[in-house]
Amino acid sequence: ERGIQRMFIDWDWFIIFWNFFYGFMHFAATIGAMVYLYVSHPARYVRWRAVGLSTTALALIGFATFPLMPPRLLGECASAFGACDQRYDFVDTLVDPGGFWSFDSAAMQEISNQYAAMPSLHIAWALWCTVGLYPVLRTRWSKGLIALYPVLTLFSIIVTANHYWIDAVGGIAVLALGLTVGQSLSRFLPGGTRTPRPVGDTLDDGP
Repeated sequence: ERGIQRMFIDWDWFIIFWNFFYGFMHFAATIGAMVYLYVSHPARYVRWRAVGLSTTALALIGFATFPLMPPRLLGECASAFGACDQRYDFVDTLVDPGGFWSFDSAAMQEISNQYAAMPSLHIAWALWCTVGLYPVLRTRWSKGLIALYPVLTLFSIIVTANHYWIDAVGGIAVLALGLTVGQSLSRFLPGGTRTPRPVGDTLDDGP
């Protein structure tokens, strides 16, 4: 992780872009995927809403029971949350070079959990978008973009020092569990079905 950040840390414009990607796309892409499924594929939306909620709930349990610090806080002696360990030279890119937002603001300190590094909900939600949308997208370019989205998300969380790669593995794990829980739960939600689905009606069915 340090090696990847060191390769790009002197490119301020590049780091600012990935700070923006990290903070904006996490919510914009997920909300956009939910709206698209709700409007265009309502039956599929019911299942994927349940999967997304189950995945997020499992991640929140992880944050509450096993809080872990992101690498960006290591060595940040001026930060209210930093470990001030000089053996590490990760850079908190939201402080330097900065971006459109910062965890150091009073508002973010009030509403954010600074120790929610494991699992990476950024990776879990990005993969949720990909697996949920890929089967129903019709063009090659849209399929390519949604397939690339988790890869770009992985790069963003590493280069900005918001996560270790192992946190991404945790994100994959909670999504896998969320798929199992959410698929079962969706049958009891409004718009779902309590009866067995026909053979071939899988989670990844098309339009």
